[in-house]
Amino acid sequence: MGSRVSHAFFFFVFIIFVIFFLVDMQNVAAARPMPALGIKAKDATMALWMMRLPSGPSDRGAGH
Repeated sequence: MGSRVSHAFFFFVFIIFVIFFLVDMQNVAAARPMPALGIKAKDATMALWMMRLPSGPSDRGAGH
């Protein structure tokens, strides 16, 4: 019984760590200055931010 609980807890912590790691990597990618200048850079940054948003563009704005 105790072994099953510890395995479930380890799995849960591992999933949380993976989610945190993925979000952190997306934050780094979105915050990194783009090599291209102008509209192309804005489009690339916008695409990265849209990947972060769960529901895509909406009235709530980015980061909510």
